[in-house]
Amino acid sequence: MNSGLQNQNILYSVDSIQSTEDPKLFLDPNLLSTDGTTSLQFTSFSKDGKYCAYGISKGGSDWIIIKVKNTETLEDLPDELKKVKFSSTSWSHDNLGFFYAQYDEYDGTGEGTDPISPKNQKLYYHKLNTEQTNDIMVTKFDDKPDWLIGTPVVSDDGKYVHIFPQEGTSTSAWYFSKLETPVTAELTFTAVKDKPDGEYYYVTSDDNLVYLRTNKNAQRFRIVRVDLNNPAETNWAQILPEHDINVLNEAVAVNNDYLAVIYMRDVVHIIEMHNLKDGKYLWDIDTPIGTVSGVSGDRDGKELFYKMTSFLNPGIIYRYDFNTNPNTISVFKTSVVSGLDTNEFETNQVFFTSKDGKVKIPMFLVHRRNIKLDGSNPTLLYAYGGFNINIEPGFDPLGTFFIKYLNGVYAVANIRGGGEYGESWHEGGMLLNKQNVFDDFASAAEYLINKKYTQRDRLTINGRSNGGLLVGAVSNQRPDIIGCSLANVGVMDMLRFPLFTIGWAWMEEYGDPQNNKDHFEYIYKYSPLHAIPSTATQYPAMLVLTADHDDRVVPAHSYKFAAELQYQLGAKLPDTPLMIRVDTNSVVVIIMIAFATIVSSFQLNGGQPLYDPNNPDIQILADTNFTQEVYESAMNSGRIQLIQFYNSWCGHCISFAPTFKEMAKQLHHWRHVLAIRVVDCAQDMNTKLCRHMDINVYPTLKLYWFSPKPDDKGNELQADERTSEGLQKGVIKWITDNWVKGVPRQWPDLMPVSALSKDLFIKLLPIEKGIPVVVVVEEEKSFVGQEIILDMSAYQSSVTVLRMLDTSEALLNQILPKTIKSYKLPILLTIDNTDYSFKIFQTPDDYPVKEIREQYVKRIKSQFVSHSLLNSEQNGQYVQQIAPNKQPEDSSVAKVMNSIEGPKTGQRIHMSDLNNALRYSLFKEVALKRKLNSTQINALKNYLSVLELHFPFQTNKMLTFVKYLNEWLSKKKAGVDVDVEDMLTTMKIYEEYYHFPEMKPWKGCAGSDGKYRGYPCSMWTLFHTLTVSEYKNTLRSQKWSTLHSVLYSMRDYIKNFFGCSYCAQHFQEMAKELESTLTYPNSSLLWLWRSHNKVNKRLKGDASEDPLHPKQQYPTREDCPECYDSAGEFVEKNALEFLLRHYSMENIIKDDSEDEAKSGNSDNAVEHKSHNNGVTSGKSSSGTDNRNTSLKAKWNYSLLNNMDYSLILFLYFSSAAIILLICVYLKIIRRKRGQKYGSLKASLNFA
Repeated sequence: MNSGLQNQNILYSVDSIQSTEDPKLFLDPNLLSTDGTTSLQFTSFSKDGKYCAYGISKGGSDWIIIKVKNTETLEDLPDELKKVKFSSTSWSHDNLGFFYAQYDEYDGTGEGTDPISPKNQKLYYHKLNTEQTNDIMVTKFDDKPDWLIGTPVVSDDGKYVHIFPQEGTSTSAWYFSKLETPVTAELTFTAVKDKPDGEYYYVTSDDNLVYLRTNKNAQRFRIVRVDLNNPAETNWAQILPEHDINVLNEAVAVNNDYLAVIYMRDVVHIIEMHNLKDGKYLWDIDTPIGTVSGVSGDRDGKELFYKMTSFLNPGIIYRYDFNTNPNTISVFKTSVVSGLDTNEFETNQVFFTSKDGKVKIPMFLVHRRNIKLDGSNPTLLYAYGGFNINIEPGFDPLGTFFIKYLNGVYAVANIRGGGEYGESWHEGGMLLNKQNVFDDFASAAEYLINKKYTQRDRLTINGRSNGGLLVGAVSNQRPDIIGCSLANVGVMDMLRFPLFTIGWAWMEEYGDPQNNKDHFEYIYKYSPLHAIPSTATQYPAMLVLTADHDDRVVPAHSYKFAAELQYQLGAKLPDTPLMIRVDTNSVVVIIMIAFATIVSSFQLNGGQPLYDPNNPDIQILADTNFTQEVYESAMNSGRIQLIQFYNSWCGHCISFAPTFKEMAKQLHHWRHVLAIRVVDCAQDMNTKLCRHMDINVYPTLKLYWFSPKPDDKGNELQADERTSEGLQKGVIKWITDNWVKGVPRQWPDLMPVSALSKDLFIKLLPIEKGIPVVVVVEEEKSFVGQEIILDMSAYQSSVTVLRMLDTSEALLNQILPKTIKSYKLPILLTIDNTDYSFKIFQTPDDYPVKEIREQYVKRIKSQFVSHSLLNSEQNGQYVQQIAPNKQPEDSSVAKVMNSIEGPKTGQRIHMSDLNNALRYSLFKEVALKRKLNSTQINALKNYLSVLELHFPFQTNKMLTFVKYLNEWLSKKKAGVDVDVEDMLTTMKIYEEYYHFPEMKPWKGCAGSDGKYRGYPCSMWTLFHTLTVSEYKNTLRSQKWSTLHSVLYSMRDYIKNFFGCSYCAQHFQEMAKELESTLTYPNSSLLWLWRSHNKVNKRLKGDASEDPLHPKQQYPTREDCPECYDSAGEFVEKNALEFLLRHYSMENIIKDDSEDEAKSGNSDNAVEHKSHNNGVTSGKSSSGTDNRNTSLKAKWNYSLLNNMDYSLILFLYFSSAAIILLICVYLKIIRRKRGQKYGSLKASLNFA
């Protein structure tokens, strides 16, 4: 599991499949190194499930260290096995130990930087709780030093152990041994196949009968049964023969004698159920189109699990249950990517022809729906083409990002060399057929270009390892069709590859260039390092990617290739980038490293944003380009601007977003007059901008006249109602109110036309230009005419639309046809250019008013606008993306607006959520103000005071920060506004000296998407916690005068600072009679609880509701059964007790990253109380001030309080007294000894 915030996936456990509890942390590889480069390579559980052997790799090396964990205590055993490579473990069924392979003669570092090739891998047995030096050497092959024993297999019944040694990367031998437990000595192995001649994969066994999946004499694999008492190949029984078309990818024995068989046809998987004993077909398991992976089931189990993925599906794990009749399929787990709407995209499989015209090759294309085939699409083409490896449909964050945000085409070609159609497909791209792989890849690129998906300059090819070789070779051979190349950890020196680490094993695939003349000559022609076209006049922009700890494809391949490229072509093609990137201490595992940060930010920024950067009707602005786009570009475009300043967590903003999008879509045709834009004030980089624009509440809609000056902060949009129609009318009213300022010449005329007579009226019309004229006649208070004029503003070259008011009654009587006796406004008048007669068009009397505008626009377009213009308008949408897709690398709140799915409400409170609430409220909410008036200053001081008294600070430094900020405000002169910039500067100084936690991923307040929960949830949690703390502190101290101050400060804070205007207004309505309500000591707790439930009830079903965390009454019956009576009503006494427990300091999970005690700084660490919960309030239980306020900062006058000044004065006078005493002492000594002061001064070396 990975929320997107971790370098490595985290392993969790559940007590049972049916468990409804949250998964428990089992193993977190991110804690194994400080830089997150230690990865988990495998896990292997003992038969009884008590132990887990797991392998870890440092820095991406193939060398691993095997450790063992107790699954009950989660403690590691002392066992640590090294010198392990290309092997995992297989447990003996007595649970005493496991088999594994090691290179016991290897004495290198094992950290990925040693290029030598280790020899003589041996099979060992390790007994738990013993040293590796005591492990039993089970078998070895001294006469075959290059053999890879790999991972041994203990049979399902535990009676045999099998090994399948390899000399290359494809074929293997097969040995087995009878297994007697406990293992105490070397085992005797029998050879079924004493040399590699095919691929063999263990399926299951019944005592001496073994079932294998093999491609021996079956290019698309088959299932055979072998009797170990008579294992000669001539005695093998064929259980499932080779299919005529499908490749048998995998087989799993389950439910005693059932065999789940996974076939692949045209790179799409299907699952069939067969009888294990005779191979008879039973039935299909219905699966979606995609790739089946992670198939698991036990021979004696009643369940089968499998995962389905595709290019647009990150993964669904299905559970097939044999216990039911009929058998059932259910979804066990689903992976969800926030912000990914798969309906926007489509996946197609196409087939292109090979260079020689003899082979049809499949390729998947993933892109947005309704893509234009005009050659303009950025395209990323990926392939591998080697080692019998299938490239199957699978979810790729890079590919999805590329499609969604760059409007790209993601293409995956299943070229020869892989195993998509069996061994013959593999053989068609290996050894002396390797050139087929490069030709196939080039043919894929040509297909994309010929079919107008893309063009050379927009086509990027990508591959890694063997695919990196592919990219290098095709870039050399076909620079005419490739615009950019990304070669990840490629095998570039094809003449020397056998000399480094595991490279010798690849000779089965590539050939032997060291000892075979034919191989040398063939390989030399395509080796990327040796075949760079030195006379080329064009070459793709090349980015070579490698890693300094990659000990499989050593970085020397990439180093030499990049150096040779720059030497051969750098000077000849100075405008072509030829670059290399080297990852340090890790292996490059992302297709394009430059995209990795963007993809992560996309996930962390809360998944799907409120406004899509690709929306053609709404443009996203940010502080980085606001000035240029609003104040500079607008001068040339001649458009007014409607800008919404919103906050991505604001519930009202979330609810308002669909309305705003609908309005923008309806106003698409106004784009020559109106630009619609948005700014997210939740992003750190936009805080200063929103403050400068005087944004105090969300959402705020501002209008800017065309050609605004840099000091123009816009005018707030005034609308009678915040519907799409209401907003449009508000915009029109603002335009007409400002019409006297002057408008651009290209604008349509929104003012009503009139004249004293028909003749004068006709002279006013632009008829002489040959452009038809349409007049909308409407009532004076109507907006329909202006809306139609703006709807048609994109077609002014085809038709002119004007408006006339019904107040021009005399003129209307002259121009209306005599046949018209009555009419209902609004009506359309068209003018015949030949005789200047007027024709009338009107809707029926019962026609809905809201649809008249649409009907009239259709009428005008159909009569006066050409079909070609309409079609071009529909096909050529106006797209402009202004803001960057991600925020800069900073402490942005937006980065942590989403994380893993949060716990249920009844679970514990997280200190990091409380810290987030404080930071956001002070550094974001308050920071949006330009100045604080007296009311706001008092509200902020009261807020800081209740924090100081009742917040469960985990560290003294954070408490000191709040205390000093409060003192700084208190020293300000009464009646004088506080400049927020000045306050923020002071806060930054305090933050430097008194650590204030940065924003961290939400935990208890995490939502399924960044726009859900988060900050509002944390503020509710904060004030619940403060009211509980205040209640307990008051009972303890018996100081009743300040009781309920938390709730009063909460009311004032929300009124003055809370950004969601609608939320703040609603809260104020609930709190308007607060003083008269708080009559008992526990009234604050109960009032806040009741109010919170009122809000939950009001927002249930609202657009701001998290679909995975629906609004409900709190606490739920599940969290607190005793809080409900038999009728389902709350029992307030029990609810109160629940609140006191749930929001107590004992129930807060501390934030270990902020725990100063861990660093040994005991002077600053707050006393840990309440069963090591790690938090405490500002006062100890005895009422004594528990805070450390010593100043450990640089000298700064603003940081000194009264105690500091007192200390300075004390030190000053004490020092003066000491100096005086020394002088007296010296004078006495001088008199006694008769010495002169000067000689004493010299003897003491005084300066």
